[in-house]
Amino acid sequence: MDAFGVEFDCYFSERTLHEADKVLSVMKDLEKSGKIFQEDGKKVFRSTEYGDDKDRVVVRDDGRPTYLLADIAYHKDKIERGYDKIYDIWGPDHHGYISRLSGAVQSLGYKKENFKVIISQQVNLLESGQKVKMSKRAGSFQTMSDLIGFLGKHGKDVGRYFFVMRSLDAPLDFDLDLAKDESDKNPVFYLQYAHARICSIFKEVGDQTSKEAAAILEMSEERKRLLFWIARFPEEIFDSANAMEPHRVTNYLQSFAKAFTSFYLAKDNRLKDASKEVRLGLARICLAAKNVLAEGLKLIGVSAPERMEKEN
Repeated sequence: MDAFGVEFDCYFSERTLHEADKVLSVMKDLEKSGKIFQEDGKKVFRSTEYGDDKDRVVVRDDGRPTYLLADIAYHKDKIERGYDKIYDIWGPDHHGYISRLSGAVQSLGYKKENFKVIISQQVNLLESGQKVKMSKRAGSFQTMSDLIGFLGKHGKDVGRYFFVMRSLDAPLDFDLDLAKDESDKNPVFYLQYAHARICSIFKEVGDQTSKEAAAILEMSEERKRLLFWIARFPEEIFDSANAMEPHRVTNYLQSFAKAFTSFYLAKDNRLKDASKEVRLGLARICLAAKNVLAEGLKLIGVSAPERMEKEN
């Protein structure tokens, strides 16, 4: 995960719950509150009180706890460690588990709205248009390290971007051929080329960030469109964070880069051919565009290089 740019502040072992008798402790607490009852030698949690389709066994008739009881103990431990909001990220095959664990968390006195489960859909690796076969049972699967290594020197940037650019609730077809393509067909490089292109503009015409008065520019369609997307940046980031949907950032950045490319290709936006006053105005638009691209990429953990081998 280090190679992918992900750091965990805390690792937790389920074993510690059993060693500290926290699994047994939470069972006793729920028995005292009447949330666990006995049936046919089993201990059963009243999950139907919280919207589940049936009550769930937490201790089998041979005395062994189920996974649910350990999960309840873990969430109780997390609450006691001061977490006021809990987000669990699960695979699609665990959807039916939500109501029982949500009910268990509520039975501990925790507010329903402070516990959220995010279901992450399956990732399919595609090579030459075909799915790369993987099987947990057969032990044939690709690790994150394998993927980053396969993608080469740009593996971190490309990997992070491709995983972010789809909503978690939609399956992701990770196109390995596209991911390895270093042209602007690759959405990561499309953004990075746009940033590098702006940097090259300033290298060509020099520093144009003085406080001198700039000309009031005529608003061509390309200029208006780019200024629109520049102005949208704060709101797009706020909406993405508020909805916990980082793919909104990548969607926005693609639209932004498209607007900048149209602006860049328009003849009346060439800084080197413009008068000093017009050049200052265009430069300030370019600087704002550069800042948006750099900050947007930074937010998703992707680099914003100032120079790329295939910028043009």
